[in-house]
Amino acid sequence: PRLNTRLVLPDVNLTGSLALKPALRFGYGRLTRLPSASQIYPAPVFNNVMELNYYSQNADLRRLYVATFEYDPTNDQLQPARNDKYEIGVDVRMAGAELQMTWFYEWCGNGFSSETMINPYSYNDYDESSVSSDGLTAPPELSMFRYETMYKTMMMSRFGNRAQMSKKGVEYTLSFPEIKAIRTSISLNGAWFRTHYGVAGNDYDRPSVVINNQDYPYTAVYTSSLSDNQVRQQFNTNLLLSLHIPQFRLLGTLSVQNMWFTSTKADVVSGIPEAYIDQYGNRHPFTADMVSDAYMSYMVKKFSDKYFLTSKVPFESVLNMKLSKEIGDKMRISFYVNNLYCYEPNYKSKFDVVVRRLSVPYFGMELNLKL
Repeated sequence: PRLNTRLVLPDVNLTGSLALKPALRFGYGRLTRLPSASQIYPAPVFNNVMELNYYSQNADLRRLYVATFEYDPTNDQLQPARNDKYEIGVDVRMAGAELQMTWFYEWCGNGFSSETMINPYSYNDYDESSVSSDGLTAPPELSMFRYETMYKTMMMSRFGNRAQMSKKGVEYTLSFPEIKAIRTSISLNGAWFRTHYGVAGNDYDRPSVVINNQDYPYTAVYTSSLSDNQVRQQFNTNLLLSLHIPQFRLLGTLSVQNMWFTSTKADVVSGIPEAYIDQYGNRHPFTADMVSDAYMSYMVKKFSDKYFLTSKVPFESVLNMKLSKEIGDKMRISFYVNNLYCYEPNYKSKFDVVVRRLSVPYFGMELNLKL
């Protein structure tokens, strides 16, 4: 559903023949997206674990034994994602010129995102060296091997309602009346956006280290996402000049697209876990003394000093051109050149790396037919 209202205010007389015509606009809308069947009921996840790999020079004596664990990532509690948008706008007209400005705010608190499930399992790790091939006439039975029961956890992802997005900004359009001497109209539009992307709930990570020929057994639990929470901003202005010559049925446009800046900034997070999950699936608090422990400190994430600084791309400007000719009432042919001129200076990233920008001009033609 969406609701729009417009309130026309009384004219404001500035002079005897010049009047200001203001109006206010209000809007509210909700966009709902249902989850797909593949998101609610994805395919099962299988985890294959090799318990025994008995090798012999005699191929008839070899034996491989694999245990397969099946997990169901179904989430029948997945809810429709809802996005609410609020708008307040101002329209002002005066002497043929019009200014439109709109402030908006969007919020989605239950978007679709993956969530991690921790699944403990156990298996038998058979010792291949405990059985000699001497005297064997067939592959050895599992009961002949010594084994040790191993306990591990598997991280599995499924869809959940964890994604969050809040967006606010201002959109504006300024149009001027046609300059009759050169048959040209000028308009200006642009916007400023600020969007915060986030993922609610805990984040999980297991260090990729091997100790004594064994994978690291613990899974770290962090209070928030280590990489998905960030703020993005941009501010742009577009200048459009339109030339219209009715007697020749020509329409020409010249546009200047200015991106004043774009920026990205990651939310400041702590790399110290709040808890960890052991190989049996049990959750334990992560205490302060574990930060300096040689074994437990593998779960502590370290970020560079510049990681949480704002990454900003400075000003750039692009010039585009298009010329259209109408042939009768059924045909229109157009020629366009994009990136006719580009101003894209090099800049330094937050990590002091020089970023070089280069856009190449390209052109083409369009043919439109009405049947």
